[in-house]
Amino acid sequence: MANLFLALSIALYISSLALSPFGGWPGWADLAFGWLGIGSVLSSLCWFANPILWLTWSAIGSGARREVSAPLSIAALACAGSFLFMRTALAGEGPPAPIGPLRIGYWLWLASIAVAGAGAFLISPPSRSAQGAAP
Repeated sequence: MANLFLALSIALYISSLALSPFGGWPGWADLAFGWLGIGSVLSSLCWFANPILWLTWSAIGSGARREVSAPLSIAALACAGSFLFMRTALAGEGPPAPIGPLRIGYWLWLASIAVAGAGAFLISPPSRSAQGAAP
């Protein structure tokens, strides 16, 4: 079941890359260049939700335990969700600009992270017999 959520999460993520999350740039441009603003504007830290999401996908896909994938998904969702509270972001080479209304690309990106989180929590914990009986 977790792999179904993994596939849906990846599909939502890929869809988000074609659409604008805010402003005029498509999501793939924000993914490619968003890290450049780290250290200059607080909203750029939200970019870290991407590699954390990739780690979440890797954990789910490899069958890692819930104790690994769930905290990763929570961190990615917190990071991406914090963008809701940001007021400015880098827009091209100029100074930080007001973010304005969030567009469908952002919401698809956020949904992809939430779906990955649901998949992470659906990973079954190991059975007691697989863990070994406690003495």
